[in-house]
Amino acid sequence: MRVEPQERFFAFPASPRGVQQLLCERQEIPQEALSVHLWAHLWWERRRRDFTHAHAGWATPSFARSARTTLARLLRPYLCECPPAAGSPWSYISTDDSSGYGVAADRCIGALQDAGVVLDWLPYIPGSRASTFYAPGLSAAAAPPPAGGSREHPPVAVVHMVPEYFSYVRHERPEAFLVGHTVWETDRLPSHWIACMDAADLLVVPCRFNADVIEGSPVRTPVAVVPYAAPPPLPARPGALWESIPEDTLVFYTIAMGCRARESPKRSQRSCAHSPRATA
Repeated sequence: MRVEPQERFFAFPASPRGVQQLLCERQEIPQEALSVHLWAHLWWERRRRDFTHAHAGWATPSFARSARTTLARLLRPYLCECPPAAGSPWSYISTDDSSGYGVAADRCIGALQDAGVVLDWLPYIPGSRASTFYAPGLSAAAAPPPAGGSREHPPVAVVHMVPEYFSYVRHERPEAFLVGHTVWETDRLPSHWIACMDAADLLVVPCRFNADVIEGSPVRTPVAVVPYAAPPPLPARPGALWESIPEDTLVFYTIAMGCRARESPKRSQRSCAHSPRATA
């Protein structure tokens, strides 16, 4: 009987560190390794984040073609050849979570890919960066290399995040045509956003209200209105609560995440309560 060392079959152990090395970093495969176990049951589902922030969306063919992670390098020789994209190379930088920004970015990426746009996705995850909440999900060695482009077709970098990240990406990708994709709820921008928005070459917002607010501010960057890519509508399901409300009743409906000052739900509720038509 011959007992083989663990590295022969399990080069990366079933631990947070081992999964991180496989999915988020660029590590060399031990020469004595005969196979690499993926431990997919520990990370495949997007909602599971106890071992790593990576999930099945980090193991797609398009992701494996551009990323330089340990897993991507293993998968790449088995992928079908993809013809080079015409025009400018695209990168899409967004948060990998279920926030409003994250969901909107997922749908925009899907719409662009359905339209034939070849792009590299660079996910940002909650991190320990001192000045911002999110940080790149891939290590510098594992992230896709900066797109080359040309003077006629510079690389396009879409940053679908709050404007604080525009300046950071501009510093990292000075050659790119930077598209800042964002949204805001009120008729006045935060004062520090002016410089952040001017770091972009083009701003994209989902509605005319946002565009008017930005164009009425000191921001110099041009603005384009691009509605969100929406999923197929869900079938209407009337409930007993709605059926019990008279048709001439004004219903005030608002969504807020907890009691964050940005949504200011208490002020919204107070405004509704002071309305002449308010009854409850």
